[in-house]
Amino acid sequence: MIIYRIAMRPYIDLSGAGGLYHSGRWHTKGHPVIYAGANIETCLLEIAVNNYLTTARRIGVVMEISIPEKEILNVKNSPYLSHDFRLDDLWRLQPEKKRITQNIGNQFLKEGKYLALRVPSITIESPTAHNFLINPLHPAITKVSYKVRNLSFDSRLTEK
Repeated sequence: MIIYRIAMRPYIDLSGAGGLYHSGRWHTKGHPVIYAGANIETCLLEIAVNNYLTTARRIGVVMEISIPEKEILNVKNSPYLSHDFRLDDLWRLQPEKKRITQNIGNQFLKEGKYLALRVPSITIESPTAHNFLINPLHPAITKVSYKVRNLSFDSRLTEK
């Protein structure tokens, strides 16, 4: 399966080191993790909501990541979802749910049973907008490869 990541040139790797220093929607800092998206557009939306579009335009690249599909667990079918938390339309609108999604990601990363976890995007509700958490400490990380290409998008996205 091919998934995508927009990375800044200094961080083109599969180490997940950024997760050690910064928390995200699906993990708390201290856990190495690689975030990726089902398509470049979803990745670009994630960059936009975090206000990194201008930086991405200058030094960003697209990592086209090849990952074995059998190593990906869908969060909706996972043991990490508790029976009282549903990933319905409302979870996106409730900031207090972030702690729950971070706990789900932390549990996924700590257990180390799966290479990747497929999660819905919070930036847009769409059947094709998914993100992936990749566990760089999983043994199957050796089966993951990537190609790098330049990131190019319309300059109007960064004009104010």
